[in-house]
Amino acid sequence: MNQSTYGYTLNTGISYPAWSEAAKSGINGLPARNPGGRIPYRAGITERPPHIALRARAGHWEVDAVVSRQSAARVAALVERKTRFFLAIRMKDKTASAPCEAGAGALSGIPSKLRRTLTYDNGLENAPRELTNRALGVKSCFCKPYHSWEKGSIENRNGILRRYFPKKRNWRLTAQKKIDIVVRKINATPMKCLGFKTPSEVFAKCGGVALAG
Repeated sequence: MNQSTYGYTLNTGISYPAWSEAAKSGINGLPARNPGGRIPYRAGITERPPHIALRARAGHWEVDAVVSRQSAARVAALVERKTRFFLAIRMKDKTASAPCEAGAGALSGIPSKLRRTLTYDNGLENAPRELTNRALGVKSCFCKPYHSWEKGSIENRNGILRRYFPKKRNWRLTAQKKIDIVVRKINATPMKCLGFKTPSEVFAKCGGVALAG
């Protein structure tokens, strides 16, 4: 476990037994991949409860990966829809289980009432999402193919992250501490849609832990 500057315990090294093997073979006997390149047994975003689209309750997250042109390392990025609270965790490789491990590690220290659903795109790296669902007690759904605007909050946060770390940035040479500093700045910036409060303030009011200084 690592104490992060996010203000709560962030487990970036979370490990689940046989995670990699499960990612290869599938879960509950279901195939992890199929020849058509689609994620099997996925729940579409239209199956998501309407109140999530309205941002009426905290605990619903959008998930994405921020890639690098310089290395296989990536950053797992998550944003809570109601509060716009942002997380970013460096992944060392492109293994099938890496995004799920990073996402589960990032949310494992957050109160369970603030982790309800995860919305993904259709990248095959998200196929083992049931492992994350089980570990965190959440449900997951997927945007329609090529409909990145259906998770517009994370696309917005990623764009801001890119201002500090351009696409040519080598994530393998970027320490998590540097990413944490930028994420804290993003979460400490007042937003008009939040009544000019910061994501950190609103997240804390919803039951999260306020960021340290």
